[in-house]
Amino acid sequence: SADQLYDSGLVADIQRLLKEFSLVGDALELGIVEELIGQDSEMVRAQLQAIAKLGVKLSIDDFGTGFSSLSRLKHLPVSKIKIDKSFVDGLPDSVDDQCIVQSIIGLAKGMNLDIVAEGVECSEQNDWLVAQGCDYIQGYLYARPMSFESVAGLFHRQNYQ
Repeated sequence: SADQLYDSGLVADIQRLLKEFSLVGDALELGIVEELIGQDSEMVRAQLQAIAKLGVKLSIDDFGTGFSSLSRLKHLPVSKIKIDKSFVDGLPDSVDDQCIVQSIIGLAKGMNLDIVAEGVECSEQNDWLVAQGCDYIQGYLYARPMSFESVAGLFHRQNYQ
């Protein structure tokens, strides 16, 4: 949240939690909504840089819906962009949504960022996104939101490690 991102103790809190749970930084990924990076704030930039120095991965959530500047994007330590569900909803039929999603995928690939499509609900959307080079698919097509215990049970049943 904005409150957390502007909290001067955030980086220390993340460091403490990584140590407390014996995690390396890259085991954690934090999502930042696009509108927060749209504000040209030195504090936000400094916080994100400090978090990235811990090895924590940063992703931009709901990409395409905020008012961020692409020039700011190139200076942020993010590793992933998440395409907002509002652009995925019209796929694969909407030419406008196709154009926007292809542009976001091209931007991400050009900047060597991973790309996630949010809100995928049908196999036609999934197939189109995969054909366009989308790295990750997220949405009800695969699973509804669930508790930690349900996720653990699913992984156990599927023999995931």
